[in-house]
Amino acid sequence: MMDVFLLKKGALKTEFLVCNSPCKHECDDNCKNEKKEISLLEHVVFCLPDQQILTIHPGFVFDGASIPQICWTSIGHPLEHRFIYAALLHDALYSSQYLPRKTADQYFQKFLTDFAGVGRYTAWKMYTGVRLFGSHAWNSKTEKQIAAAKQMITLERGTV
Repeated sequence: MMDVFLLKKGALKTEFLVCNSPCKHECDDNCKNEKKEISLLEHVVFCLPDQQILTIHPGFVFDGASIPQICWTSIGHPLEHRFIYAALLHDALYSSQYLPRKTADQYFQKFLTDFAGVGRYTAWKMYTGVRLFGSHAWNSKTEKQIAAAKQMITLERGTV
């Protein structure tokens, strides 16, 4: 498998989505405070194998790495800097479903080890987690949600 790499260095510009309603989080199932999501504030471009360019546009909402809290001591926090770009890549591929789920998971693992500098054992644990438990996130996407994601995420052939 060829490399997956990012066309940007440095911090990722995001903002936490915070509910401004006085509801004390009783608003509904879509409460921003309960979902703990962050919104992308800049374009992020990944180069994928086979000269595919994945562009994620500002406004895309994601939740970082889906690491259960019980695993934070052995793996790390879901919004840890070393995971954030890989989580963004993985969430964008799951949301848009441009590629098969297994390919998205493999790119996630490859990016963690080859670009983000995450150790192979930690990357393997994270990959195993998405292989074992990611099917619900993948299968729960409706056609409407996938179409909306494709407005925020583009996949094109090209060279950089």
